[in-house]
Amino acid sequence: MSKKVNYIVACYMGGRRQLDATPMTYVKNHLKWLATAKNIGDVMFVFNDSPQHRLQQIEAIELVLQKNYNFLTRANHNISYGAWKDALRTMVPTTKSNYSFLIEDDYIPSTPNIMSYFIKEMDDKTGFVASYYEDEDNWHGNQPHAAISNGLISHTPLKELIKSNKPIFYLNSKDILNKEYHMACNDQKIFLNNIEKLGYQMKDITNNNYTLFYDAEINSQGIHLYGNKNGKCLIKPNFPHSSLKNYSDDSYNTRKFSIPPNR
Repeated sequence: MSKKVNYIVACYMGGRRQLDATPMTYVKNHLKWLATAKNIGDVMFVFNDSPQHRLQQIEAIELVLQKNYNFLTRANHNISYGAWKDALRTMVPTTKSNYSFLIEDDYIPSTPNIMSYFIKEMDDKTGFVASYYEDEDNWHGNQPHAAISNGLISHTPLKELIKSNKPIFYLNSKDILNKEYHMACNDQKIFLNNIEKLGYQMKDITNNNYTLFYDAEINSQGIHLYGNKNGKCLIKPNFPHSSLKNYSDDSYNTRKFSIPPNR
């Protein structure tokens, strides 16, 4: 098997909670990063369709094709999780790679050799290494889940599920809720369930390294550091963020076992 890692980007050319978002720049930045990236196998840009932004979507696809990368367009159901699912279902049966790296277009790796850091956290019993996995001791009271779900997925459990004709991700039906974003918040908590049922565990990179995450909520809007601030930044927002409020992990709870401030 190849030591290279497939790279799957979930893209959407429509509006975002980051009001000054520029999705075309997101795509261009990923293409620029890929030009220097290490150990990358097959690449797939998945476009969740936005009919109102079809011209921009076509332009972005042309940029992808110019670099000889693959693309997929789909209805915007289950947002990033649905995009990753469809790409994996297409690529895994024939790929020579053991892993795929899943990322949203508005985040981007901070280093060309990011895969080596995620692979170090992977073993035969692990199905997914997230940027941040919120375990059972989280103070939110949430079920354990990949709270920042950009990360590395093993193809081994996916091949088991495909062979058994089972869905590789557990996602809400598009008919359950009317609003895609709220449905996707729940998808985040459950999308790895089918892999977990096979006995695989989930990990993250926070013991040794960290991710910078943009929180759009009014009371905590800004950049939050998740993980070991003395390690290496592996993923960051794919837009200018130096002027945004920086909470870091000294003044805001990002540790798995700590108590939130003012509680």
